Amino acid sequence: MALALAGAGAKLALVSRNQELLNAVAKEAQAAGGEAKVFVADVTCEDQVARIEREVTAAYGGVQILINCADPH
Repeated sequence: MALALAGAGAKLALVSRNQELLNAVAKEAQAAGGEAKVFVADVTCEDQVARIEREVTAAYGGVQILINCADPH
């Protein structure tokens, strides 16, 4: 889904606990024509989600589309 949005020129805020995975997806998204910024966080931790909200807002001015696909494992 991220790559499809990147192909349409979207600016992506990619969030995961896995830095390596984020970097790989960001690289593919940029190759597809989008912009991607990486944010490492555990979305099950409220304080980390609040931090990401602030960082994404600072980077992009806000969020227009939000897709949640968190793996609890």
